[in-house]
Amino acid sequence: MRRLSFSARFAILLAVLGVLIAGVTAVVPFTQAATETQQAARERVADRVAVVLGLLRAEERSLGTFVSGAAAQTPQAPQAAQFLERVSAQTSSGDLVALITPGGIQVAVDGRTLSADSTRSDALRAAAASTEPVVGGADGVAWLVAHAPVDGQPATLVVGRPLAGSTMARLGSDAGGRADDGIALVRDDRYVVDGAIAGHAVAAAERPDIALETVLQQVGQVVVVHLGSDDVAAATSDLGSSYRLLVSTVVGAGGSASRGIAAPTAVIAAAMMLLALVVVFVIVQRDLQRPLRRLDRAVSAMARDDYDVPVPHDRDDEIGRLGASFDSMRRDVRAVVGVAQARAAIATDLSTITPLGPAIDAVCERLRATTGAASALVVLGDPEAEGPEVHSAGSLQPVGAAALLSGDGPIAAAARIEGAEPLVACALEGTPEAEAGMRVICAAPLRLGTRSFGALAIADCGEGFSMPDIALVASAAEQTSVALERQRVLTLAQLQASTDGLTGLYNRRFLMGYLDRQLLLADRSQRALSVLMLDLDHFKALNDTHGHEAGDHALRAVAGALTGCLRRSDLAARYGGEEFVVVMSDTDADDALLVAEKVRDAVGSLRLEVPTMREAARLTVSVGVATRGALGTDAAKLLASADSALYVAKGSGRDRVAVAADGDDNGSADDATPAQT
Repeated sequence: MRRLSFSARFAILLAVLGVLIAGVTAVVPFTQAATETQQAARERVADRVAVVLGLLRAEERSLGTFVSGAAAQTPQAPQAAQFLERVSAQTSSGDLVALITPGGIQVAVDGRTLSADSTRSDALRAAAASTEPVVGGADGVAWLVAHAPVDGQPATLVVGRPLAGSTMARLGSDAGGRADDGIALVRDDRYVVDGAIAGHAVAAAERPDIALETVLQQVGQVVVVHLGSDDVAAATSDLGSSYRLLVSTVVGAGGSASRGIAAPTAVIAAAMMLLALVVVFVIVQRDLQRPLRRLDRAVSAMARDDYDVPVPHDRDDEIGRLGASFDSMRRDVRAVVGVAQARAAIATDLSTITPLGPAIDAVCERLRATTGAASALVVLGDPEAEGPEVHSAGSLQPVGAAALLSGDGPIAAAARIEGAEPLVACALEGTPEAEAGMRVICAAPLRLGTRSFGALAIADCGEGFSMPDIALVASAAEQTSVALERQRVLTLAQLQASTDGLTGLYNRRFLMGYLDRQLLLADRSQRALSVLMLDLDHFKALNDTHGHEAGDHALRAVAGALTGCLRRSDLAARYGGEEFVVVMSDTDADDALLVAEKVRDAVGSLRLEVPTMREAARLTVSVGVATRGALGTDAAKLLASADSALYVAKGSGRDRVAVAADGDDNGSADDATPAQT
């Protein structure tokens, strides 16, 4: 079979299908006949239910007319008993006639009076108080009742007809039907009287077959159930007081007339299938093989690693969908290859010796170009860095890194993730991401070990984020985290090289570079920046008297007191000899003065004890304060202003603080003001 051509195998398949369809078509007439037979049984049951209900309503109306006429003629007691006997003699055998008065009830049946304590009296009392045509007695007997008020008397005349087995048989006979039809009365899932179901007798108090439970639960609907060896159509109708009428009939077998057409139908179907075989074979040769050859050529290009040639899928059929699947696979493979190339390029960008900022900008642009995202960004928020910043590519509204990392958006959520899995989420209205113009974001944390640097994200791909896109974001975040950690380690090494060996503070060279950068940031953001210049009082005398060891102890003690008074964002450096400089960003002159006084008090509380000294010596410092002017200034001028203020503090008696005038850029001591201590 496998050696046959596609056309031969397809022809054999069509022949087999033709035989199967011909056989199925032959069965259709029999199935149709069975369906019609079942439908006829349903209609017959529905008709019988309607006829029996009509007969019951007719008897109810007849009883109503009779009792209304008799109520108009009912005499006063004591003639009432004789009247009831005469009236009951005019009714059908077994009918009850009762007169209910405030003083009691009188009942007659078949022309004779019954005792008032009969259980049937209770049923008649219930009938007089009920609006339902059928009521039940304590003995379980159902009664078809009618009642009417007696003219001029506080009394009610009631006539009740028992719905016994004979009554039900009579109703079934009057309704017409076949021998296998049946009628029964049910209450509380028990037969009330003897009856018949689908031609089989049932006895009072007997429980209906379990197959009839579905019928009893669907009042008013015809249901076909399997009862014994027969299919039975049955329906119920509510008569009131929980009584239900159950009508049934056996579903007959399909007629034999339908069977005679099965053989000719099968022959015709077989002939039609042979004709269809020829037509389909021609269509397959013309419309299947040619597009398959086109598809084969396109897929062969993929085998040659050429993923830029699209696979044709312009047909709206199975071949077109197959081509679409191959084209989707081609795009996925191309995306995977593109991601691999992007990973290599990102690794190259981040491993260069150039500053990391431009390398991160290049990473953002490469992410956007590779994934087709509207924008890509890297949000940095390392607490050891100079400050949070955003590197981005694409169309974005200006947005701050602090807002992105501290808000409730996807980027902040990604930055808080403990692992490295990217997060895909929508930017809700009101979040910084939404205000920046981002809608759907794929973000990954910039994390290495326990250190978090921020987050990397792409936003708004036209067809959504594919798995290669998400994998690229995760890989780029990992590579960027490694580069940031490498830069942090290098920066730390540079800082260690810029530290004063004696005091552990930064040295003068690092101070000058740091102050220049802080002044640029202050100019850009228009924030305050202040500088303290401190000089240890009488340091030369201390060295000359007690030796350089005492001087070194004094410098270390002052450095420790100094750093204990500063914020983590402030920078303290040894400027030279016994001079120290403190750079405080976001600090105006008033706050700088408070810090200077705090430092002066902290140093003043020190007591220097070294072996060469007979007793502990008290240390003091003089402090000069200078604040960045309104129009900005450079590092040299700002330090000159602080030095001028320090000169004023020393000239005013030492152990005090002097503040340079606001905007003093000339290094003049004339405008410096000694602070009150």
